Amino acid sequence: MRLRRDTEERVRDVTTLAKLDGARQALAEAKTLDDIVAIRDIAVAAASFAKAAKLSGEAYAEALEIKRDAERRAGQKLAELEKGTKTSTPREVISPYRQVLDEQRIGKDHAARWQKLATLSDDEFAANQAAMRERITRAAETGSSVTYKHQPGIDASKGNVPLAGTSHLYTVSKLLWPSDVEDVLQGLLLGRSLHACCGVSKLGDVRLDLDATHQPDIEADAADMPVADDEYDTVLCDPPYNGDHDWNHRLLAELSRVAAKRIVFQHWFIPASPDGRYRKAQEKFALSEIYVWQPKTYFGRAQLVSVFDHV
Repeated sequence: MRLRRDTEERVRDVTTLAKLDGARQALAEAKTLDDIVAIRDIAVAAASFAKAAKLSGEAYAEALEIKRDAERRAGQKLAELEKGTKTSTPREVISPYRQVLDEQRIGKDHAARWQKLATLSDDEFAANQAAMRERITRAAETGSSVTYKHQPGIDASKGNVPLAGTSHLYTVSKLLWPSDVEDVLQGLLLGRSLHACCGVSKLGDVRLDLDATHQPDIEADAADMPVADDEYDTVLCDPPYNGDHDWNHRLLAELSRVAAKRIVFQHWFIPASPDGRYRKAQEKFALSEIYVWQPKTYFGRAQLVSVFDHV
């Protein structure tokens, strides 16, 4: 029965938050990689619940801070392990590093990202954490940053797209781009690239997605990315089409914040002003190319790929 499932989910969520209360102290006392990864998983679950339940920005930020603290600690542990080399380690011999990844079910991309966090100094990591918390709490305090006075249906729903699908997390289980479109997109990526809302696509040097099942390099909301300003030359994004309007605005602003040279954006709209400037950073990016493709379904909605380059 649905009532029983609702009750079970509430118990699970309350239990997760209760565990988070002692997670920071437990992390400080953790000695093994197994314990550290377990604490990280608790923080991931708590962050997901805080986001879905629309709890305070403080609760969400706390969970993400503990998650990244644990990932940094895990990265330090992994960096100490013998990795072996292709020339010195026989094919049938598994290095201690690979053995630990297999035992803990840690993906290679995750392991690499955690070890990158471990290279940050204490001051650098603290500044990174503080910046992330500030963005989250500021967004929670200000609430919706856009009004829709001339769109009564949307304004009444406080920016939510008036569709039933908006209440569901948008996920994909297969690659939705044809191979020839994938090839075109690959050719548009300049320098070091970030693929936001990556889904199952492997495009991009670094992949970011909120859905952990896609095994992204960075698990985060694309509208609030734990990424430095201008960190990537190109940012590619094909966002979910059921995001509410305020989320779409924050996403577009984030893309322009982290991209240094180019934004490649796919949607059914083009985020450009009448003069071709990127709406969220009109002094930084201008529209340079547009590609259009259509799925093979009879009345498939056309897909617009807009390319914005630094001016």
